[in-house]
Amino acid sequence: MVSLEPLKNLTKLGLLDIGNTDIDSGLEYLPFSLKCFSCSVDERENAKVKELEAKLKKIGEAGHNENFIHLLNE
Repeated sequence: MVSLEPLKNLTKLGLLDIGNTDIDSGLEYLPFSLKCFSCSVDERENAKVKELEAKLKKIGEAGHNENFIHLLNE
């Protein structure tokens, strides 16, 4: 399991691209400053980050580029 936990103290992080990686957990550690999140699987169809994308789509809305998810702060 590869987690987003190391990002928990990055309070000014606004954009994050973890596309095509095997990061598969740790959404609870994303800082509130994060506005856009990219987790495409266009190069590695079996990348585990696809699991996070599905979870994020439940709390956000797809942006202009379907690979980005605009997080809802509230």
